[in-house]
Amino acid sequence: MPRRKREAVDLEDLGGEISWTEEGITLFIPQEVVQHWRAAQFLYDEDEDRIMIVPTEGD
Repeated sequence: MPRRKREAVDLEDLGGEISWTEEGITLFIPQEVVQHWRAAQFLYDEDEDRIMIVPTEGD
């Protein structure tokens, strides 16, 4: 079965939040968004200063 193409989505558009600290980043992603994911790739868009998510496995 062919896999469907996964689109990158802005974390904040999904209702998530990003907390930046000197030690690193904390991401909050609502449970209803990720409950069907088994894996995801996180991409940092430096030009737009945002984090994008691409689900790589799951529904």
